[in-house]
Amino acid sequence: MVGMKTTNYIVKISFIFVLLITFSGNKKLEDENLDVKTIIKKIIETDQKNTLLTAVVSTYSKGYYHLGKKTDKLIEKKMSGRITTKKPKMILFKVLETDDKMAKDSTLLYTGGKDVKIKPGGIFRFMTITYKIDDPIFLNSRNHKFTFDGLTGVKDPLSKVELIGTSEVNNRKIYMLKVVSPTKADPEITHEIYKVDAKSFVVLSIRMFVNTDLVSEYSIKDINTNIQDSPELFKL
Repeated sequence: MVGMKTTNYIVKISFIFVLLITFSGNKKLEDENLDVKTIIKKIIETDQKNTLLTAVVSTYSKGYYHLGKKTDKLIEKKMSGRITTKKPKMILFKVLETDDKMAKDSTLLYTGGKDVKIKPGGIFRFMTITYKIDDPIFLNSRNHKFTFDGLTGVKDPLSKVELIGTSEVNNRKIYMLKVVSPTKADPEITHEIYKVDAKSFVVLSIRMFVNTDLVSEYSIKDINTNIQDSPELFKL
C-alpha cells in the first residue's frame, strides 16, 4: 500500500515530459527583425533537433481532480526532478523534490507502448511497479493526460500567438508569447504564456491560466543536449 501511495504522487509529474518534447501572428521584434511566425518556426525546429537531452524539470498544478475524478477540494501539487528523454517516447524521470516525502528519489520509466514502470525510493527502491499508460493515476490535478503535447498550442495553425514582451533571465533575453488556442490541456484554460530563450529558442516554461489565475506551470533548466546515447540511460 505504501508503494502504491508513492507511485500515485510520482505519476502526477507525467505531463511535464511533454514540455521537452512547443501559429499565427506578425508582430515585429525591432532588435532582431523577427516576427512571431519565425520565432515559432525556430521553437519547433529546436524541439525536433533536440532528440536526446537531460534537464531539471519543475511542475505545478492546481485543480479539483484526483485520479481522474472531480472533487470538492482544491488540490495543489509541486514537484521537480531530473529528466532524461529521447524522442520519440523514451523518458526517465527521477524525483528530486516533492510535496510527498514518500515519493522523493523515486523513478519513472516510459519507453513507449502501454506500460509505465515505477521504482519507489527509500526502503522500497528494490520494487518495480508497472501501470498501464491509460491508468487514472497518470492524470494530474487539472486532469491533464500523460500524452498531452505541451507544444500543441503553437503548432496549431488556428491558434492566436502574440509577442507580449521580453524579459531577462541570467543575462539571457527571453521572448514572452501569449497563446490562445483551441487545442489545450483542458477546456477551462483561457490562455498560455511561453517563456522562450531568444538565443537557443528552447521553451523554458509554459504557464497555463484560467483568466488571471495560474493553474499549471512547467519549467526546465540545466538543459544538456551534449550527451552520448546509451541503453544505460533508460534503465531503472
